[in-house]
Amino acid sequence: MASKSTLIACLLAFAISGRAEDAAPIRGPLVQHNLSLSMAMAMAQEAIATCKHDGFSVTVVVVDRAGEPILVLRSDTANPHNAELARRKAYTALTFRKSSGEWSQMLQSTPAIAAQRDLKDVIA
Repeated sequence: MASKSTLIACLLAFAISGRAEDAAPIRGPLVQHNLSLSMAMAMAQEAIATCKHDGFSVTVVVVDRAGEPILVLRSDTANPHNAELARRKAYTALTFRKSSGEWSQMLQSTPAIAAQRDLKDVIA
């Protein structure tokens, strides 16, 4: 179940985060695009339906560009702790621009950054 929630958190975080290398130099006011509640709801409902079809009961958290939750949607049989785990996985995917699983592997292969696992709200 953890790998499915990691995938969902990663997809939702990347959907709203954009990529730094794609950005043009800022020469005036900063224009930001934000995910609407209706788009967040559609993404979360699709993730819940896909996971249910695959036999998983999950909680989906969609975060904004600051890592704050826009939406938390829990399937009928999801465990209570799933919401906090999903929020932290979405935050980790957003801030490190990697799935929490990829980030965990990077921590193991790069001991110099091991202290990052102790950052608030981050989860591998």
